[in-house]
Amino acid sequence: METMLKIKAGIMRVLSIVIIFLFAFMTVIGTYQIVTRYFFNKPSTVSEELLTYSFTWMALLMCLERETT
Repeated sequence: METMLKIKAGIMRVLSIVIIFLFAFMTVIGTYQIVTRYFFNKPSTVSEELLTYSFTWMALLMCLERETT
């Protein structure tokens, strides 16, 4: 049983790191989108899709993390 708890703790640690990475990624991509839109007058279409998918995955992973703790 103790081994299962250690495995679960490891999975939760990796899940937390992935969530932090997604949040940082979303911040960088959102900033990039604002800069390209307002300063260069060329909005990036790829960044909008990346933000949408990143936010969706982050929300799903957060729900999983909160459900299992």
